[in-house]
Amino acid sequence: MKKSAAPWICLALVLTLPLLIQWNAKALLAWQDSGAGWVTIGYLHHLPYAALLLSALWAARIANTPVYVLSLALIPAHYYFSGGPAPIGSGDQMRLVLFLVLPLLAALSMAVSHRTVPASLKTGMMALALGFFLPPLLAVSFGPTVSSWVAAHRWQGAGFLGAPAGPTIYYLAVFALMLLAPFSGREGEMKKILAALVPCYYFSGVFRPVFQTGPLLPPGLEPLTFAVFTSAAALLAIYANFFLTWSKAYVDDLTQVYSRRALNETLGALRGDYAIAMVDVDHFKQFNDTYGHAAGDIVLREVAALLSEGSGGRVYRYGGEEFSVIFPGAAADDAAAQMEEVRRRLADMPISLNGAAKNKRDKKVTVTVSSGVSAASPSAAPEEVLRTADQALYRAKENGRNRVEKA
Repeated sequence: MKKSAAPWICLALVLTLPLLIQWNAKALLAWQDSGAGWVTIGYLHHLPYAALLLSALWAARIANTPVYVLSLALIPAHYYFSGGPAPIGSGDQMRLVLFLVLPLLAALSMAVSHRTVPASLKTGMMALALGFFLPPLLAVSFGPTVSSWVAAHRWQGAGFLGAPAGPTIYYLAVFALMLLAPFSGREGEMKKILAALVPCYYFSGVFRPVFQTGPLLPPGLEPLTFAVFTSAAALLAIYANFFLTWSKAYVDDLTQVYSRRALNETLGALRGDYAIAMVDVDHFKQFNDTYGHAAGDIVLREVAALLSEGSGGRVYRYGGEEFSVIFPGAAADDAAAQMEEVRRRLADMPISLNGAAKNKRDKKVTVTVSSGVSAASPSAAPEEVLRTADQALYRAKENGRNRVEKA
């Protein structure tokens, strides 16, 4: 699967919200002061609780531990920042602690994996307990010292979007760390969606109770902006669950290309001109017998990656060591030329087994693929074109392998 645009789309939506609020500030201020405005904002303040709880339940169902832990931890954070009474500690010091902790909560969630921490009831109770009791303890232990430092220095310098430079740099640094973290695959893409939580809280008004200023938005709209942006943060957590659910259904676990289910749905929607290639790794059973299945998995991942970046088509794992590639708008000759280039590159490319071979020594191997290509015709359904490409693949095998055959 190629890198998703979802994290960047989420970020663009978050950055668009403050501009929309600022452009309509006068009308929003008048609406906020009306009875209907206050009632609506009251409902909006409750929306994050419902959305975060829904996100946590969904995350538990699909074993999405990062979103599960983060969603539950943000429930007490929203409670305290919305003015909920703390067991200990003053409100101002509590807000200062939450101002510092909120982006770290999002960042730390990226370090959690379902492989090491289960999305269980015990984990959820620990996340809620930490969320409710850690901020008050930090506020009592360090709040007065940090508050005095902030009051004396204001963490100032050159301003940025109406906020002091120091806290702005802090939020930007955490955001960049999350967005640029070297996570890969569908879980990595899902975690990067959560990076947009940080600008959500940057624009939500968390600055103002601490610094008496805030980024970009009019101070009079603080109740509205906090309700809108914390709700947006909760909805981003829900979307992260949706993204992971979708990718589990349509992306192959091992190779991270699209799955057989995705291929079946794509075939049903194909229209017009297109070509389909069927690709098979040569002598793969013999390779597995020689080097082991762990080494075979490495080879499949490398073949899938080369097909994704070099074929120019959309790659699917058909099953086992066989892949399908769809070329929308392409003729058979064009698709065959692309597959020939991939075949040549793969035959010349050493693949490191990284100690996964049976003898546990580092080895570099080369593998080859055979391909069959077929193009659309007015009288053939996409499933028939796929079968024709598969027949051409078998001819490539019969004719010596490591070659491309057209139907």
